[in-house]
Amino acid sequence: AAFALEQARKVLLPLLLGEVTNLKSLLYSGVVWSMLFTFTTAMFLTTVVGADWMMRTTVEEWQVWRYQSQYRFHGKSPEQLYREQVSAATAMSLVTQEPTLGSDVP
Repeated sequence: AAFALEQARKVLLPLLLGEVTNLKSLLYSGVVWSMLFTFTTAMFLTTVVGADWMMRTTVEEWQVWRYQSQYRFHGKSPEQLYREQVSAATAMSLVTQEPTLGSDVP
C-alpha cells in the first residue's frame, strides 16, 4: 500500500495538477485551469439543460390542462391521442420506407 501511494504521488499528482512547486506555479498551471473550466462548463451546461427540461415539461403540462379545460380532446384521453399519433407516424414510415437489397419486403 505504501508503494502504491508513493507511486501515485510521483505519477498521478503531476498528471492531475501539473508540476506544482509553490502556489504561484499552481495558479499558472494549465491543468488546474483546464479542470476548473471543464467543471464550471459542465455545471452550467447541466443547469441550462435542467432548466430547459423543466420549462418544456411545464409547458406540456400547461397545454394538457388547457386543452382539457377547453374540451379540445373530443372525449379522448391524452394517452389515446398519443397512441393514435404514434400509430399514424409508424404507418407513414412503413409506407415511405424504401426497400433495401437484403429485405424480404417486396
